[in-house]
Amino acid sequence: MKRRFAYVIAVLVVCLISGSAIAQPQKGERFNKERAGKMQMHKQQAKKHMMLNLTDEQKEQMKEIRMTGVKESKPVRDKLRELNARKKTLMTAENADMKAINNLLDKEGELKTELAKLQAKNVQKIRSLLTEEQRMKFDARVGKGHKRGFSKGHHRGSFQGNEMRKPGRRG
Repeated sequence: MKRRFAYVIAVLVVCLISGSAIAQPQKGERFNKERAGKMQMHKQQAKKHMMLNLTDEQKEQMKEIRMTGVKESKPVRDKLRELNARKKTLMTAENADMKAINNLLDKEGELKTELAKLQAKNVQKIRSLLTEEQRMKFDARVGKGHKRGFSKGHHRGSFQGNEMRKPGRRG
């Protein structure tokens, strides 16, 4: 009886240890948000390519436009992140400097406008590569990038008046 009980305990311990070892990420397997985001982006790009029936040449040209766009927008996005960090610091200060906050908000608007212009330029470059039929399909999809999740400005909730609304709800 004691032997059987010891055997059952030993089996349980082995199962628990092996189960927790399997559940833990292995060396080099940590979840990487950036890599997951890139994989999602590649899936979306492949889906778009299939919907438009792109030629291999068009795919290469679009990839080049995308890479150039990323390179052009990176410094602007970096400035925007830095600006947002400074804005958060100023807005959470004991005595908020409204003049400095307003200046940062003006700069933020300029940077967002610059990003929008870069995006519009790249959309037009892509449109120029497409046939008439492809362009019609592409134009029908432009602006639908926020189909899942929340649209811009509704990440954690929005202030309306003095109340905090839940994201995605109107009213």
